[in-house]
Amino acid sequence: MTQESSDADRNYKLELEKFNLEEAKVALAKRGFWLDIVGKVGIPISLLVLSLVTYISGEQLAENRLQFEKDVSASELLRKDKELFFRSSDSQRAAKLLRIEFIDKHQELIFSERPEDRKLLEEFVKSDFEPDEQNWLLARIARVRMSGRRVEPKAGIASPPVRQVQVGEFPDYVERGKEDIRKLKFEDAVIVFRLHLSTNPNDALVWNYLAYAQMRAGQLRGARDSISNAIYQQPNDVKTRQLIAINAAKILCSSGDVGEGVGYIKTAAQAIPGLAEIARADGELRTRCAGSLASLP
Repeated sequence: MTQESSDADRNYKLELEKFNLEEAKVALAKRGFWLDIVGKVGIPISLLVLSLVTYISGEQLAENRLQFEKDVSASELLRKDKELFFRSSDSQRAAKLLRIEFIDKHQELIFSERPEDRKLLEEFVKSDFEPDEQNWLLARIARVRMSGRRVEPKAGIASPPVRQVQVGEFPDYVERGKEDIRKLKFEDAVIVFRLHLSTNPNDALVWNYLAYAQMRAGQLRGARDSISNAIYQQPNDVKTRQLIAINAAKILCSSGDVGEGVGYIKTAAQAIPGLAEIARADGELRTRCAGSLASLP
């Protein structure tokens, strides 16, 4: 091989290496370009997607946690209701059965026109029932007498006298009772609220009104029975639930159970929307519960 041929071969190899090197540089430049694009665009997009997923997940977790806390609060309030009031409601229903049986047993005296029989009936009422039950029972007896219908017992258990009351036949007892409360005639309010409930026994709001009137009249045992009945109806209306919870706490505190009353309103405030604010603004609640409401949520 000649010297010229050897030099040409060497030059060719050098040129080939240069070409390969240039190709490598171009490939590296392209790779760098795409890496730069990914760095400037892809990574921020990935971070944005990740942030969005994290936000949505966080929102869902927050909603689930909030719902869990609401469920826990509702369960705790139900436990309080059972502990403090439902047993009282059971005893109230037993007392109601006794009143029904009393009416059934004394129908001859109820429908008698003789003044001495009616006087005797009143004496029986006073001897057999507590003062806070007597007015209701006497009002009920008066309505039975007005109806002119005797009570027919069923299967050995007396049924309450039933009268189909037409709208307008009697005055609006609820408005009358509320007016009596405004005039501080609490014993009168008790009577008219009971008249309404004799034909509307599932009216939770009026049971609540009756409980408040009884509390103001000093009939604390009756007030507790009535507020128990209001709670037992489990109304869905938020405003009604707020009123019932506040009066329940007032009745507990007025009965000397200040700790129970404060504990009840705090538990209820966790479960009933808007209750805490209303409770804090209720001066009578603060007074009856000795001002122990500072830590309401």
